[in-house]
Amino acid sequence: MATFTAHSAIGQREDLTDIIYDISPTETPFMSSIGKTKATAVYHEWQTDSLAAATTANAAVEGADATSATLAPTVRLGNYCQIIQKTVQVSGTLDAVNKAGRKSEKAYQLAKASAELKRDLETILLANQGRSAGTSTTARKLGSVLSWIKTNSDVGSGGADPATIGVSTRTDGTQRTFTEALLKTVVSEVFVSGGSPKILMVGKLAEAIPEYADPQKGEVTRRELREFGLKLGFSEQELSGVYDSRQVLTLWKAMQYDKLVSSKPGITKKVNEAPKVLKPGVSKPRDGDEELKKLKARAKQTGRVADAARAFERFL
Repeated sequence: MATFTAHSAIGQREDLTDIIYDISPTETPFMSSIGKTKATAVYHEWQTDSLAAATTANAAVEGADATSATLAPTVRLGNYCQIIQKTVQVSGTLDAVNKAGRKSEKAYQLAKASAELKRDLETILLANQGRSAGTSTTARKLGSVLSWIKTNSDVGSGGADPATIGVSTRTDGTQRTFTEALLKTVVSEVFVSGGSPKILMVGKLAEAIPEYADPQKGEVTRRELREFGLKLGFSEQELSGVYDSRQVLTLWKAMQYDKLVSSKPGITKKVNEAPKVLKPGVSKPRDGDEELKKLKARAKQTGRVADAARAFERFL
């Protein structure tokens, strides 16, 4: 008597957890640690000032008249407001039907887009990007933090700070090993200049892929990675969600290998067509030797030493 099993039964309920696990990193350490203010114009401005250098020569004669003062004006700086956006389109039907992991598809997609916007802004703030006023056809861009660091830096050979603060981009020097001595030197310079460093942020991609940090080469590399990912079958949405440096590095290595194979197609062909190499002292059997095949089959069938010897002699 056959047992009725789950393989044949109809009407079994699906076992789908009512949770959606977000596996993407959402931390924004830089943006979360800096101050915030409200901008009321496209170009937001502020002023900075500095104290005169401390001196031991500040001594006045008792009763003497005060000397004339030479005062310096404040410095006026500014940055453009960059517009970032994410579009969410959800049909009324999808928002109304029952779903696992969320009640409202619209609310879920909005929350997801908000997290993506935060990551985009973190990436923009830490990029090597100078400010741009934009036009009616070109988007405005803010000057990232790297475009504002003009002093208290330590770069490799050939490196340079931005020519114009907030406007120009940095020029990376020759890659070198990051040491404690380099860190202490810069921290000391920052402290002497009035800063109080509390956070150390180190990028991994720039170490593995030096071109990634270059303003021109980096843009080309990112475009090539996107096109390569699309060619592999990834969607625009999937690629836009790749922020983990390990994922980017894996994709980059795959792209480099693909370039190597594509640039030398003859290598694969030659390897495939290479003749088999025989060990020394072993003769190559004659292709299509039906007699040898028959002798080997007979020796296998009978198991006699004489039949095996005949097959071996024919092989030689």
